[in-house]
Amino acid sequence: MGRCFLYEKASSSGKVYVKIMIYFDIGANKGEWAQANLNECDKLVCVEPAPSTFNSLKENMSSHDHVECLRYAVCDSPDKMVAFYESSDDALSTLNKDW
Repeated sequence: MGRCFLYEKASSSGKVYVKIMIYFDIGANKGEWAQANLNECDKLVCVEPAPSTFNSLKENMSSHDHVECLRYAVCDSPDKMVAFYESSDDALSTLNKDW
């Protein structure tokens, strides 16, 4: 899941390129994978669409400054809006109505 990423940082001597490791946890649930990989990266982006599960994720990651939690769904649809089906069981929420 890790990705190397280069970004530009302005300095008085011109452009400086800094290499950082960013991990993305798509469908992060409550953050179990994120917790296990906290020390492997410089930044961790957790994405979780289910509102109640996202609240647990935010709470679990709140003490880690290099973690950003986003309440979005990720899919390959070109549409701006997609349906999300939230289950009372956090592991069963999905974008697929037939699942």
